[in-house]
Amino acid sequence: MRTASLLLGACLAALASQAQAYCVYNELKDHSVSVLQDTHPEQMREKRVFNRVVKPGEKECCDHKNLDCNPDGKAMSPVGFTVKVEGTPVYVCGIPRGNEPGKIVKIAGGGTMRVLPNPKFNPDAKDAALGTPYIARLWGAENQDLTGPAGLPCRP
Repeated sequence: MRTASLLLGACLAALASQAQAYCVYNELKDHSVSVLQDTHPEQMREKRVFNRVVKPGEKECCDHKNLDCNPDGKAMSPVGFTVKVEGTPVYVCGIPRGNEPGKIVKIAGGGTMRVLPNPKFNPDAKDAALGTPYIARLWGAENQDLTGPAGLPCRP
């Protein structure tokens, strides 16, 4: 009985700690996803930012209280990333950054991002959202869908 209680406690603790972290899931079968956190506001932490390559079917997480990968340390704090589906060509996910080159994805400190195949992909589509084979889907810290069914496109 004691062993069962300890096991249950360990499972609950694992679930609680995961709920307090942002995670990046790669749901692609044949491509890695590189995820690089934007420049840290504190220069001394820059070498410890979230900079990972997530292999197919795997995930990488950061505890929302870790100030290296979540500068504000709060579950609702947005953290900006450059997200790429590796391969030839490389696909960059997200929305344009305005005047800066590249695209951005923002994940809440306690949120989730999933990179997955675009279920509506049509290579002949004129609509850019349908013409990309990959999308990123975002959920906020309270598990609310932030991107809707179309997700954020990943484009070459």
